[in-house]
Amino acid sequence: MSKTYVIAGNREQAEDWITNKIASIISNSQNLMYVARSNFIYVDSPLKLWGIQDPHGVFIGTWRERKDIKLVVETLFQRCIHVNRQLEMIRREVNR
Repeated sequence: MSKTYVIAGNREQAEDWITNKIASIISNSQNLMYVARSNFIYVDSPLKLWGIQDPHGVFIGTWRERKDIKLVVETLFQRCIHVNRQLEMIRREVNR
């Protein structure tokens, strides 16, 4: 499983989402599947994205209210190799 980067308004929102996502993956699996919590990374700073190539992730909760959201989105955009239409829409939204 690749890493999933979680952009949330705060750590509590991210941790709740990660816990629920892991439970959902396990309950929907036909076989016993181990899902490592370390596969989910809360992006508490744009620095978490440095050195990452083509990150995959989610925006949840009050992410729009983050003071550093423009920098987080711009860092994500710069780290993408392939066109990411959803990220392009988010980038336009935060730069209004």
